Amino acid sequence: MIQTDSGREGVIVLGAAFRDGRGGANPALLRRARHGAALTLARPGRVLVAVGGGPVPEAAAIAAVAQDSGVPTAAILVEGRSRNTLQNAVLAARLLRRNGLCGGLLVTDWPHMPRAWLCFRLAGVRCWPAPVPGTAGKPVFWMREVAGLVVYLGRLGRLRRAARRAKRQAL
Repeated sequence: MIQTDSGREGVIVLGAAFRDGRGGANPALLRRARHGAALTLARPGRVLVAVGGGPVPEAAAIAAVAQDSGVPTAAILVEGRSRNTLQNAVLAARLLRRNGLCGGLLVTDWPHMPRAWLCFRLAGVRCWPAPVPGTAGKPVFWMREVAGLVVYLGRLGRLRRAARRAKRQAL
């Protein structure tokens, strides 16, 4: 697993859009948060990195679920400004570096994992997929993610430049 100079390992949990503007967490966010909490608690020294913004930051909901699951507040980092997968990666990369982490397990649903992993790698984050079990989903979810991946690949040059900027700003 990932060992950093600080001896800590990261568990990066990506948010999922709320059902409504009032902060009603959807099942995907709850699944991801619980899975991330379980992975964090499975090995001492791990740090849960809650990622996702919005009008009601998804990261705050992830952190609350993690705390309810027994993850100590001191073992949770929150990035609550990002609005999409690329921003998740770029802003989480900064947060990880500021806290002596270079990567970790990446938690999201199966269909979202290829695009999420690509974004985090482009942002310079060493990450290993840790998808939520049982989230292979319906074909429509895969089609949406394949379309998203194609769009992101089409923007690869811009993604690389954004990732390089993020690395420079983090230093």
